[in-house]
Amino acid sequence: MSKPRGDRQVPPGVREISRDSLNDLVTLLASEGLPIEDVAEPERRFFAFFNADGATVGYGGLERADGDMLLRSVVTTPKERRAGYGRMLTQWLIAEAERSGAGDLYLLTTTARDFFAKLGFEVVERTSVPPAIAISREFSSLCPSTAITMKRRLRAEP
Repeated sequence: MSKPRGDRQVPPGVREISRDSLNDLVTLLASEGLPIEDVAEPERRFFAFFNADGATVGYGGLERADGDMLLRSVVTTPKERRAGYGRMLTQWLIAEAERSGAGDLYLLTTTARDFFAKLGFEVVERTSVPPAIAISREFSSLCPSTAITMKRRLRAEP
């Protein structure tokens, strides 16, 4: 199930989704009211996460924006909610952003501020994000202006 990505390996239990196989992800995101309009665009990597039985437990993605990244669309399947998978998915995505060399990881949320705060994200002003993040479709048009902006530093300041 592992798929090579450059010099990195995606571990068993996690599969990077190709652009031509986004249907299940899009269906779940739409049912949860999360943005779907740009998931197939370049600079976005989405992953499916599986339990020990091989059943899909959730999805999440990363979007590159110059030297930083956006955490995108972390969602667990309804049947797997409250089982700790959301935390596991997010921790894996944070580590993948670090492996990818991102300096900071940003996200927008309307409902999960406390969840992400427990994973090291801090609330920041939406106007404080770098220009490459601010012009992304996620920030500029897909998420409501009332969404909370959060940031997690991945690399120490020089």
